[in-house]
Amino acid sequence: MDAALIWRSGSVDELGLTYLDIGPQDGHLVIALHGFPDVPGTYRELATSLGANGFRCVIPWMRGYAPSTLEGPFGPAQIAADVLALADALSPREPVSLIGHDWGAVATYGAIALAPWRFRSAVTMAVPHPGQFIRNALGGPSQLFRSRYMLWFQCVGLAESSVRRDDFRYIRDLYRRWSPGWSPSPAHLEEVKSCLDASLPGPLAYYRALGIHGGVRDLIRLQRGLWSEPIPVPTLYLHGAQDGCITPEMGLGQERVFVGKFRSMTIPRAGHWLHLEQPSTTAKHILTWLEFGR
Repeated sequence: MDAALIWRSGSVDELGLTYLDIGPQDGHLVIALHGFPDVPGTYRELATSLGANGFRCVIPWMRGYAPSTLEGPFGPAQIAADVLALADALSPREPVSLIGHDWGAVATYGAIALAPWRFRSAVTMAVPHPGQFIRNALGGPSQLFRSRYMLWFQCVGLAESSVRRDDFRYIRDLYRRWSPGWSPSPAHLEEVKSCLDASLPGPLAYYRALGIHGGVRDLIRLQRGLWSEPIPVPTLYLHGAQDGCITPEMGLGQERVFVGKFRSMTIPRAGHWLHLEQPSTTAKHILTWLEFGR
């Protein structure tokens, strides 16, 4: 096997973040950020494609996901700061690119708004820009119903118990609901369950940072501050056509947030985990975008 395609592991101890790493060490750095409920392994196929095309791909366990730190805070400002600090630690002199899915997308939006000069390009998947998502979601009850799990996750103790119950049946149900007609491989699902078991309540704390426990005042501050910054970083947005978590319509109008090059694409026959459901199509679009920015 080409040495460039050997998986490695590493950590940035001062950040408390552990990561997987593939591709040539001197390749353009791409940081790929996972969401909920997920782990770095979600990017194995995509990262291998990136490595084969000369990129170095680093995939951290996000804050709150073992073996990374389980300490908070977990709000959008903190996870965006984690991304910036990771970029500074691994590529102090050169701008990097970002890929973010779900909560990883939220972290990406925050990072490229806070320090656009640190990033050459970005790809976000499944979660539109939060500012536009809030505006669109408040326009009708359908998305609010789909997002009801966020309210349930505010229930400290009860939510953790329900997630773990019956061999993480709640998580298996989320996969079925969010990606109709598809399910993750047994190996990937076991990896996710093991990580959640070792990490709770960390993964749920992301939602609590936005809700009752985070405070409405903080949510309004983020909406007017971090999430309202115009973004000059070239950004590609990908969304699965059958996403049962967030409908593609929730991203309508988000181009107004971007003053740099922006493109939005809907991936047919894909739900929430589009990079796993349609890996070849998703990788093709991402590689084309990253090559454009390299």
